Amino acid sequence: QARGRSGMAPSKRLLAALLLAGGAARGASFGNPWEALPPLQDEHSLCVSGPIEDTHCDSEAVESANSLQLHSILEELTNTTFFRMWRVNLHEPCMFPSLAAQEHGHTCGSGGAGAAVALGGDEESAPGECHVSTTDAPLPFEPTHLVDTTVSRAEDEAVAATTTSVACDDEELPEFWVDMCSRIPTEAGEVVNLKLNPESDTAYNGSHVWAAMYQENCFVRASNEDAMCLEERVLYRLLSGMHASTNIHIALNHASHGESLHGSPARLFAKHLAGPKSQRVRDLHFAFVVLLRALHKGAHFARAFPFGADDDGLRAKLLVDRLLDSCILQSCSDVFTAFDEGKLFQRPQVHTWWSLKRQFKGVFHNISSIVDCVQCQKCRLHGKLQLLGLGTALKWLLLPPDLIASTTGREEFVALINTLAKFSRGITGARQLSAEARREGVMPVAAASSEPAADEAALPVALPQARLPTSSPASDSLVPAAIALVAAARQSAAVSKEQEACLLRLAFTSDPALVGLAASYGEGAVEHLGALAEAKGC
Repeated sequence: QARGRSGMAPSKRLLAALLLAGGAARGASFGNPWEALPPLQDEHSLCVSGPIEDTHCDSEAVESANSLQLHSILEELTNTTFFRMWRVNLHEPCMFPSLAAQEHGHTCGSGGAGAAVALGGDEESAPGECHVSTTDAPLPFEPTHLVDTTVSRAEDEAVAATTTSVACDDEELPEFWVDMCSRIPTEAGEVVNLKLNPESDTAYNGSHVWAAMYQENCFVRASNEDAMCLEERVLYRLLSGMHASTNIHIALNHASHGESLHGSPARLFAKHLAGPKSQRVRDLHFAFVVLLRALHKGAHFARAFPFGADDDGLRAKLLVDRLLDSCILQSCSDVFTAFDEGKLFQRPQVHTWWSLKRQFKGVFHNISSIVDCVQCQKCRLHGKLQLLGLGTALKWLLLPPDLIASTTGREEFVALINTLAKFSRGITGARQLSAEARREGVMPVAAASSEPAADEAALPVALPQARLPTSSPASDSLVPAAIALVAAARQSAAVSKEQEACLLRLAFTSDPALVGLAASYGEGAVEHLGALAEAKGC
């Protein structure tokens, strides 16, 4: 009789009631700020596609995982107080006299034809202004090379310095890798709010710095092989991926300033990353995968880290857990395990001064030190941040898991997450700017598609800033269970891949219908997720 009046089975009536309750609670608003980025188009809309060398996944998998899941979490995570406050020493002396001498011709805002686009630049650019912004001004800031060191009392209290000290000279011991990040000291330095100091155009010519970094990445070889060994290739591609990310951030920054000497942001992007330089975008995908693998290996440390008992600390903890739980999802599982660090240093070694392990660590140390020769303070800040993030990832990958917690400080963890977020933003920005470049005709479209797809043309140039809606602690506690239900439903083919993405967005906004199912039905809710997806219009 009940079915005759409503036309619905009991389970669907429950879903309808939950949906109505959710609509009332949210004011019937369906504008979801956690909405995934525009859907991925066919392969011709991407900067790069196909397998990523030295990994077990392809660029399409990276784009999908980043767009559907990882990007939004990382954006929110780096907005928490814990992850936006970072201690760093920006006043270390330059150890390379030849680079220090070159700096006299590469000052910030020196103008003329010699100025380039921040540290990411390898071409000429317009001059910029150099002044300090000491207020909480709207982003993006006017061009400046100096770092805003404004820190509130609460933010200062959120930063707790930790130190580690372990002997690491014997390459036969696992502790050999503990000092990977020793050339980027953080114990005695300034506390910087990274949100007040975004990566932007400072008109600093960084071409000589990048050239020195790439030249430093040269190993002594025991044979006459011309090809790079795996270890040398890994370092090179991490550096190249960082270079791509820097260029993309500067192009995105130009999106807010409008037309520049380069023309549109898309033209600036095409200038630095089209043609042969598009390999850097593929290297950015590689670097992203390497960092995800490191985070996956250090998951126990990340979950157990004391973020604090206040609301911001609890939020950081929740977001870190969500990021780590992403590895169980079908759309993300491949990218967390695509890089195999077990293949490194497997060839027989002759333990001399040029042994592979010593060269690997020594090269990374020298590259890290080169950043101290950068006169542009803001460029130095972001260079140190990303290199410390890469160094932390390499340390986690090469250390036994039981040594990670005792040898990793807060600043290294913050740098790793922020570098991962930068690379995520770079991957998203590359797709957006590539679509714009094709629409403007400054980047050739593949022969199979002479016109951009409708959705591709609609991609925004400016990177959206996601915001996680406020939710109650009770609903937040059910989010991991909801995620697990979605993963189980996808694995059992109860929902499609498109429905999985839609349901994940509902899970991460603590949708009352989804968390209600998780609370009421437990594992038995899997069979009802298809009905929920249909009711939600997924």
